Amino acid sequence: MYLAGEWIARPIAPRIPWPLAPRFIEAAMALTVAYLAVEILALPAAGKRWAVVLVLGLFHGLAFAALPATYLAGATLIQCVLIAILAWAALRWWTTMIRRAGAISLLVIGLGWFAMRLMISRS
Repeated sequence: MYLAGEWIARPIAPRIPWPLAPRFIEAAMALTVAYLAVEILALPAAGKRWAVVLVLGLFHGLAFAALPATYLAGATLIQCVLIAILAWAALRWWTTMIRRAGAISLLVIGLGWFAMRLMISRS
């Protein structure tokens, strides 16, 4: 669903009537990572998380919308392979402890990324 969200954002991005600053897009991407981590931690058995991941993928797709199609095709192939490997590992070794550790790592990375963008934008 994440990749689908990225793909959906590519044709939509040029039609957005107001310009989105790259700093805003990057900050939004960081917050989406942190949001997903909080959702995993707070609602571990929540249903319909696929819909949330689809929407979060839209934000990440905005960053890639201006790149050439040939680059995106190669990047998408690499993403699919990496996601398949991660999905296989998650299905094989997924436990509550690993889920919590992964979510905490995502939260720290997402908030750190966002804080870094804030500090850079102020300098």
